[in-house]
Amino acid sequence: MPREGRFLRPESLKAITPRPAGKPLPGDGESRKSWSQPPDAGSGDGSGGSSGGGQPDDPIPKSLDEVKKRLKAGAGGNADVIIREFEAGPEKVHMLLVYVDGLVNKSLIDQHIIAPIIRAGGYGGHAVTSSDFSSPVDLGKRVLTIGQVKVEDRFHRAEMAYCTGSTVLFVDGAGQGLSIDTRGWEKRAVTHPETERSTRGSREGFVETLSTNLALVRRHVKDPALRVETTSVGQRTHTTVAIIWIDGLTNPALVDTVRQRLKAIKVDGVIESFEIEYYLKDDPWTLFPLIRGTERPDFSARELLDGRLLLLVEGSAFGLIAPATIRDFYRTTDDYVHNYMTVTLTRIVRLVASFLVLFLAAGYVALIDVHPELIPTDLAISIAGSREGVPFPGIVEVILMLLVFEILHEATLRLPGMMGPTIGTVGGLVIGQAAVQAKIISDVMVIIIALQAVAVFTPPSIEMSLAWRVLLWGSVFTAALLGIYGLVLYSVLLIAHVSGLTSLGVPYTAPNAPPSSTGQKDNFIRAALYHLKRRPGYIHPQDRVKRGRYDQPAAQPPKGAAPEARRGDGGGGAP
Repeated sequence: MPREGRFLRPESLKAITPRPAGKPLPGDGESRKSWSQPPDAGSGDGSGGSSGGGQPDDPIPKSLDEVKKRLKAGAGGNADVIIREFEAGPEKVHMLLVYVDGLVNKSLIDQHIIAPIIRAGGYGGHAVTSSDFSSPVDLGKRVLTIGQVKVEDRFHRAEMAYCTGSTVLFVDGAGQGLSIDTRGWEKRAVTHPETERSTRGSREGFVETLSTNLALVRRHVKDPALRVETTSVGQRTHTTVAIIWIDGLTNPALVDTVRQRLKAIKVDGVIESFEIEYYLKDDPWTLFPLIRGTERPDFSARELLDGRLLLLVEGSAFGLIAPATIRDFYRTTDDYVHNYMTVTLTRIVRLVASFLVLFLAAGYVALIDVHPELIPTDLAISIAGSREGVPFPGIVEVILMLLVFEILHEATLRLPGMMGPTIGTVGGLVIGQAAVQAKIISDVMVIIIALQAVAVFTPPSIEMSLAWRVLLWGSVFTAALLGIYGLVLYSVLLIAHVSGLTSLGVPYTAPNAPPSSTGQKDNFIRAALYHLKRRPGYIHPQDRVKRGRYDQPAAQPPKGAAPEARRGDGGGGAP
C-alpha cells in the first residue's frame, strides 16, 4: 500500500487544531469522487453527499413498476432479497416491502409494519383516508408501530438501507421510501474475553455486533456527555465504524484527526478492526503497535475516562483505543482492582519478561559462539558438559528450537477444542527430550527456549507479544554476527526507533520521554489510588482532574460503645 506522508510526519497533539469546514483533505483529486465514502444514515456528521457508486441525482421513481425493475436489476435480484407486494387502504394503494432474509427480524415486519397498515386500511373499525396511504411520511407518523423510521428520497440510499438489515417500504406514486430499522440477525452471546482474562474484573467481552458493543460501553459510562459518531468505510463492504469519546473531556483535536483519517481511507472493504488501525497509525510500517486493541468494555470505559477515544468496528470483537503509548500495552484492568504494591511487582515482572524475550537466547548465542572468554569458569564448565556431543553451534540450536516453538504454536491454534494445549504440551516435551537424548541440542538450550516461550506471552497485549516474537529473531542473528557489540547496537537502534514513534501525535515513549511526574505515578510502578488524581497530561485532556480529595466522613466508633450505638441505624435507645 502507498505510504502516505501525512501519516508519517504527524504534528504533536498539542499543536493540532480542527480543520476549518470545507477545507479539502490532502490527496483529494480527480480520483477522489470514485473513492468517496458511502453515506451512513446513522452518521453523526450529518453529511448527505453522494455515495460510492450512487449519483447525487438519483431519486426514487414514483412508479412502483419502475421501482421493481430497478430492484431486480440491482441487489433485489438476489435469492435472499425478499420483495413483498400488497395493497392497503380504501383506494387499494400498492405498496412494496424489501428486506434481506437473515438480516431482519421477521416478527417485527409482520407485527409492526404489515399488520398496522392492514388494520388501518379498514379492518377492526380503524379506517383512515386514502391520502394517509399515499404518503410515506403519514404512514411513518400515524400507522407504523416501530421505533426507528427514516424517509429516503434517493434510490441508492434505499438500497444501502435494506442491504444493512433495514426494511424499505415503497408506496406507489410517492417517489419516496421508508427505511425501517428491523435488524435482527443471529449474533454471538456476550462471553468472557479470550485474550484479556481478568481475576477480578468484568466477565464481559465485546462481540461482533456493533449495537451490542455500544450498549456494553454505555453500561459502564452512564454520562450524557458520551458521544457516538458513526461513519461508513469501504467502497463495497460499507463497514460501520463508531467513534466514541466523552465531550468536554477528550481533546477535540484528537477526535477531528481520527475523523479526517477515516474519511481519507480509500479501500474496497474493511473486515477487521486491524485494517482501520493500519490507517490510523502515524507510521504504518513500524512493527510496534501504535493503537491499543482490546475486547474488554470495562477497560475501554477506563480509557475513555482518561481522555482517550474508542473505535468500534462492525463485525469485529476488538475495539481500538487511541492514542496509545508503549506503557499502555503493559497495563490491564487487573492493575486497578488490586493492591498497588502487588500491581507494581507484576508490572516489573512483565518488563523483565520482555527483556528476557529479546536478550536471553541472543545472549546465549553471543557468549557461546562469539565471546566464550566472557563466561565464568564454573558456568563454562557446566555449559560445556551439557553441550558434550552436540555437533551444532549455538546459533543453529537456537534456530532449530525457535522453529519448533513457532510450529507448535501455530498447530495449537488450529487444533480443535482441548486438543491444542494437549498436543502443544506433549509435543514440546517429547521433541525436547528426544532432541537432548539424540545430542542435537543441549539441556541448557531447552531451558532457555522454554523460558523464552513463556515470557513472550507475558505482555497483556497480544499485539506487543507478536512484536517481540519477531524482534527476538533480529537479536539472535545480530548476536551471532557481532556478539555483545551487536546486541548493544541492536538495542540502540531499537530505542532510537521507538523514541521517534508517535500515536496520533503523542510521543510513544510518554510519560518517560518527554518526562512527566504525573505520568510516573502510573508507569512502571502504580501508586495508590489516592495519588492518581490527574489524567495523563501527554494526551492533553480538557479536564485534567479525575479524582478529588477524599476525607473519611466519620472516625471509627469507640471500642467500648454499645452494639446499638455502633450499628448506626437509629436504634440507639436504652434497652
